[in-house]
Amino acid sequence: DDEGITPAEDVSDADNGYFTPDFMGQRDLFRIGVLLPFSHPNSGVRAEAEGMLAGIELALFDHAGENMLVLPKDTAGSQSQAIAMAEQVLEEGADVILGPLFGTNIEALNREGLGSETQIIGFSNDSSVAGGNTWLASITPEQEVAALVSYAVSQGYRQFAYFGPQSDLGQRIETALQREASRVGGRVAASGFYPESTQSPDSEARYIANAVNNAQQGGGKVAILIPERGTQLRRVGPLLSYYGMSRNVQMMGCPVGTIRPFGVNHPCVAAGLSPRRAMMFRRSIPSSSASTDAAQARLLLRHMTQRLSSASSARTAK
Repeated sequence: DDEGITPAEDVSDADNGYFTPDFMGQRDLFRIGVLLPFSHPNSGVRAEAEGMLAGIELALFDHAGENMLVLPKDTAGSQSQAIAMAEQVLEEGADVILGPLFGTNIEALNREGLGSETQIIGFSNDSSVAGGNTWLASITPEQEVAALVSYAVSQGYRQFAYFGPQSDLGQRIETALQREASRVGGRVAASGFYPESTQSPDSEARYIANAVNNAQQGGGKVAILIPERGTQLRRVGPLLSYYGMSRNVQMMGCPVGTIRPFGVNHPCVAAGLSPRRAMMFRRSIPSSSASTDAAQARLLLRHMTQRLSSASSARTAK
């Protein structure tokens, strides 16, 4: 099924004047623009971008034909740069654009009408930026929470708690947790929101620790969802133990805003639950280094590149 991929209809027009390496000069090329933040100020984001590009290249090498050409461009994570690079890659003949990584960048491309010229397959999990010719190769926070809850239920958990930021995304995740808990016949015993900018939400942590302990004593096992990562997770997570939350409470992690999986060595998952994710293009794999991004992106894009390869073949056959 090649619905959603719209290659150029005329091969001669498609290749006329577009960038073509000398060794590919005799091929009817299917050009894939890749927009990622290779020079982002955050080193973790830069590593993720490099890993994703490696994954795309590996997926194409394994599953695509010899007429695929990757055109990587650096968005630096900014909207203006994303627009400029999208325009540049279209001038170079891109039949499809993979990226950008951030929802705000994808929204900027939509605002400029660049999706009208080709398909955009972004890597954000913000479903609000999808539509028209813009697609997302990721899962939403709601889908992530559904996977976590389903896995937790399979492990015998029916009581849940939320401890996370008072933000639009935090609200979405907590709402999804409430909905999914109700769907499986469970309940959210407590929700604790803290200001997004805080580094030490002591009062909120004390409240959640006490509420979770009470729920556990009265109704069985509890799993708590903490939708944080990196430094912020290391700041807020230990507060729950500091304020006396039972060690029998299991933690769940939600890798919001990124396609990087929560690996088995993550400080939350190491002590808690790691969901089995087999939805859409994502699969659960162990992680401990930047090479994980390449492996995850490779899995993520396997199905996509098969579709792109089919679309390319269909164009050549015309």
